[in-house]
Amino acid sequence: KHNLGRKKQRARYIQDIGIIKTLVNRELNLLFTRKINPIRAIVVEDLSARMKAHFGKKWNRRLSGWMRGYLQERIRYKAKKHGIEVNEVNPAHSSRECPRCHCTDKKNRRGDVFKCSSCGYHEHADLVAALNILGRLGDKEIRKGMSPSRVKAVLDGRHVGWKLLNETVTDRTSDEARVVSESPRSASSKSERRSDVQVCTAS
Repeated sequence: KHNLGRKKQRARYIQDIGIIKTLVNRELNLLFTRKINPIRAIVVEDLSARMKAHFGKKWNRRLSGWMRGYLQERIRYKAKKHGIEVNEVNPAHSSRECPRCHCTDKKNRRGDVFKCSSCGYHEHADLVAALNILGRLGDKEIRKGMSPSRVKAVLDGRHVGWKLLNETVTDRTSDEARVVSESPRSASSKSERRSDVQVCTAS
């Protein structure tokens, strides 16, 4: 009985691997051969995220490891075939980093919804992660292989800098708003005085 269950589980595992291979190759072929906005380079995360499946811990580990390796191999193979550069970046905290203010609060992401607890920026969570991954390309502070704790320290520093800058801009904007609110009266009176002087001088 137990052997039969394991055989069915393995058969399902093999079947799903075949489906995944087909989907991966189909989507990559579409990506690499598209005519509109053809890609010149690819930026991917250093493939360490675990894929979720429902085969138990043992099979999940096997599928996760296989999937990461297969996807990475296919991307590199097809990119080389089409002469496209592949860049891997450090993905630490990319799923919960706000692309606007760099806040990395765990509350930022709830399923597919991303809403920053600091600045209120909101977008689909997958798009936010993609934006952050793209932003890591060429980032001299967040390097590949850097530990998540060090990455977070960098992002926390950027968040503090963003808040200080934003507070300065907000104060400056408030001052400018006060000047603008007062300027019509003062500008009008100055204009009238200049007009009067000019008229008097001209006469």
